[in-house]
Amino acid sequence: MGAWGELAFDNDTANDWASELADAHDLSPVEAALSELESVGTGYLDQDVACVALAAYFSAIPADSITRALVVIPTSSPQNHSKSNSALIGK
Repeated sequence: MGAWGELAFDNDTANDWASELADAHDLSPVEAALSELESVGTGYLDQDVACVALAAYFSAIPADSITRALVVIPTSSPQNHSKSNSALIGK
């Protein structure tokens, strides 16, 4: 069963890339992922390139610089379109 979700590491492609990063002795996987994204320019952005670029971006941010992240998730109920659920992550 594969991983699937809305966050940067909620997919198999990003998790496979994270494993590559864990095995690396430097940040070359981050640099490669962001360079591949940059090379797309205004062309077609492949899903795997996007997934890896997001994972690389979030991997490059020092953990101590992220104090709070607010994620707003709309409710699925049609009558509650104006309401939202908020979850505080990354204290």
